[in-house]
Amino acid sequence: SGETANGAFPAEACRIMARIVANAEEGRNVEQEYAFVRDFTPKPMSTLESIVSCASQAAIDLRAGLIVVFTMHGRSSRLVAKYRPPVPVLMVTPDAQTARLHAARFACYPVVVDSSGSIDQLDVLLKDALDYAQKHRLCPDGSEVVVVHGTNEVWTDVKAVMEFALAPGEVSPFFSHRSEEQVASYSCTKINLPRVLDPALPFRKTKIVCTMGPKCWDADTMGALLDAGLTIARFNFSHGDHEGHGAV
Repeated sequence: SGETANGAFPAEACRIMARIVANAEEGRNVEQEYAFVRDFTPKPMSTLESIVSCASQAAIDLRAGLIVVFTMHGRSSRLVAKYRPPVPVLMVTPDAQTARLHAARFACYPVVVDSSGSIDQLDVLLKDALDYAQKHRLCPDGSEVVVVHGTNEVWTDVKAVMEFALAPGEVSPFFSHRSEEQVASYSCTKINLPRVLDPALPFRKTKIVCTMGPKCWDADTMGALLDAGLTIARFNFSHGDHEGHGAV
């Protein structure tokens, strides 16, 4: 958004973008999108893609609240995101560079862990992942969680299996992730009572890219942009001067 770089209301512009895409996601036909991507994927597909694509399908069928993917290099989480799942994908990785590269992908929210990847650590890593998801409001309490992990190690870049877990807590039909985004209404052509009360769908999965410029280079405005929904900061140094660039 160029408005965030030079506009008078950078945080408000970002907040409006976040509200627009959040509302637009309510109108998605996730079953149709999944079938479209799968039908047009060349066959035979890889064994890994065949397994992890089922994670997106399972999230649709179960009305799950979260998909957790353990990955070293991000290949499996990229394939899950390809099928446009209806819920966030918590990407657990030991590699910080992989986390940064995949933070821009649809629905992917990376978390970096310090782990050797031994399969014996799966239960501990999964518990920590679910705690992280609830702390950051990625997953409703008590919802189904689709988990994709490896066989000989937790990372799924070669071989993968899928299992299911339950997020801690009790299900609340009135759980909302969007209270902090100040969304007052839904603009949707597929509106019904189950959709309004569904705790799994409201979390925004589309990422917001903001161009940073002189209007938002101070710490307070950057913080306001993060609160408004900023996911990726694009620095354009054609704005401002060398002194300002150095400060940034």
